[in-house]
Amino acid sequence: MLLAMRIAAITGAAAGLAAFGYFSPSFRPQEQLLVIWVLAPLSLGYFVAIRVAHHQGSAWVALTACTSWGAAHEYTMQSLTPKGGQMNKYCPIRLPKGTKVDVINDDDDGYAVVTHRGKTWWVDGERVR
Repeated sequence: MLLAMRIAAITGAAAGLAAFGYFSPSFRPQEQLLVIWVLAPLSLGYFVAIRVAHHQGSAWVALTACTSWGAAHEYTMQSLTPKGGQMNKYCPIRLPKGTKVDVINDDDDGYAVVTHRGKTWWVDGERVR
């Protein structure tokens, strides 16, 4: 338990300082090596994995893009009525079939978060590959 508490303290207090070589005198050399050789590469790997999670996708059917999750949900609820979903200022564009997009998050409660021409949009997650 004591080791776990020391690791938590090292991670929280010294992880940012490890890159610059500053350590508290209370840290033993073994703990300093733990931060430099184990925890620092793990944190770097985490950020690399987050960046790799984005991928290129395409719309396999025409879809409406909305400015927020709420707008996309409202459009979906509206599409279940006899009148159908209507484009408005919150869902202003339609992406034609085959449009290339960068998929940021493909599971945001049924919606995919994509970027197209530098803007972020919420679209139906089932319609993006």
